[in-house]
Order: sequence, then structure tokens, then C-alpha cells
Amino acid sequence: MAKTTARDGRPKIDRVSPIPLYLQIRQRLLPQIVNWSDPATKFYSDEELAAWFAVSKMTVRQALGGLVEDGYLERTRGRGTFVRTQVFEERLSPRMDIESQYESAGHSQSIDLDEYGEIAASAAHAGRLRLNEGDPVLYLRRVRSVAGVPVAVDERWIPAHLARRAGFRRRVAAGSIFERMKRSFTLVRLDWQIAIQPANHRDAALLLVDRASPLLARSMVYVAQGERPVLHGLTVHRGDMARYSVSLPVGGDTGRRRRAGERQSRENGLPARPCRAR
Repeated sequence: MAKTTARDGRPKIDRVSPIPLYLQIRQRLLPQIVNWSDPATKFYSDEELAAWFAVSKMTVRQALGGLVEDGYLERTRGRGTFVRTQVFEERLSPRMDIESQYESAGHSQSIDLDEYGEIAASAAHAGRLRLNEGDPVLYLRRVRSVAGVPVAVDERWIPAHLARRAGFRRRVAAGSIFERMKRSFTLVRLDWQIAIQPANHRDAALLLVDRASPLLARSMVYVAQGERPVLHGLTVHRGDMARYSVSLPVGGDTGRRRRAGERQSRENGLPARPCRAR
């Protein structure tokens, strides 16, 4: 994959790529938009971006037009272009309603199924799922995009006989995996591990980042009654476009802690507005 930044740190576009220049510009700008620190500060002008990417102002306007249409930028004659969004935030909670969180925040999320089928469990995945190495597991890989830009790659491994019991089919694999598993099994615990890891060649290509770019990785195991693992998963996010939010009650009355936690979770469900620099 071609590098996405030049030596001076500016975003770089690939002129031999089949991806149109305006879409490449859109992909390069979105991480800067979602991390924009001061909404009162103007975004880059058409002239600045045209010089930055060495393209025509018409190409720049085509890229910005899509970002305006999706609600990430606001352009006003006489004032300029301003940012209207923030970093994508996933709130980790027992409901795991990631899709509805994106919708509530006003982000248009799409999920594309990149790979689906039964494979032999590796030693590592067999250990997580308490299977024998080589046992059949359903493997699926999905790419999640926001406003047309890929932001995360989901991988899931499910024992084949449990996947059949849960009614998995290719046509339903782009829906909520958590809801499908919850309807078929009595889940008692979700084990998570969160880490930073470098992008490998495949994830770099899927997420349109440089190889070894930092990714925010969430590894998970769904545990059902009888301490039976029913799913192992890994989700990697572009590190420049996502964050996780977790609310943990501590001390005091249990009921009060629960209500406070639920209230804070609701508040954390929307991306926080950026504070104006002082």
C-alpha cells in the first residue's frame, strides 16, 4: 500500500490508485476533522487544500461537498468552512449497542462483510474457545465505515455448531452479532482486553492507513452459562478516529451507583463537544 503521508507530514494521495482523487482527499481529511480541537477555528480553505494536495480547487470542492452533505463540515458564504463533528466514541456496556450509538451520534455507519466461512481453529483461537485445535469455527471479518471512510475491522470466531444453533447465515452476518448470540445463549459475562497494536499489512489496506500505524484493538470473549466461551472476537479501530468510554460504579449504595452509572452512560453515548481553546 502507498504511504498516506509525505515526508513533511502532510497527507499524500496516490495518483495511480483506482480510488478517485476527491475520495482520497476525503479519506485523508476525516481524521483531522474528527480530532479538530476548536470548532470556532476555520477549517482549511479551498486554496490551502488545493495547494496541499496539488489538485484543482474543483477536486477539493468535490471532496468537501460530500463532507458537508454528511454533516461533518459547514460552509457559509462569507464566513468559510467550519467543523461540526468529533472523535467517534464507542461506549462499552453490557448492551453492546454499538450500531445504535453511532446512529444516535448522527454518524452514518455501514458494515461490509469482507470474509465469511468455516475454518479450522488455530491453537490460539481453540484455546480461547475451549476447543481442540483444528475444530471447525465460523470465521467472519467485517469492515465498518462512517461517512464512507473505513474506521474499524471486526473479526469473530464462533464454534461452528454454536453458529448454526444461532442461525448465522452470510446474509445476516452484517447485523448485530451480539444480539444474535444473546437470543440463542444465556450470556453471563463479556471479557474484554483493550490495547494499542501496529497495523499489519491486511488491516492497513482495509483501513487505508500506513502499515504499523497505531490501532486501538479490543479483544473479547462472550461467556455463556456454565462458563462456556461461545465467541472470540477482535475489533481494531483507526487510532486517530476512535476512542472508548467506560463507566464503572464505585463505593456507596449499589442502587444509587447503578442509576448514576446508567445516567453517565447515557450522557457518554454522544461524542463530547470540543472545548474552545482559551
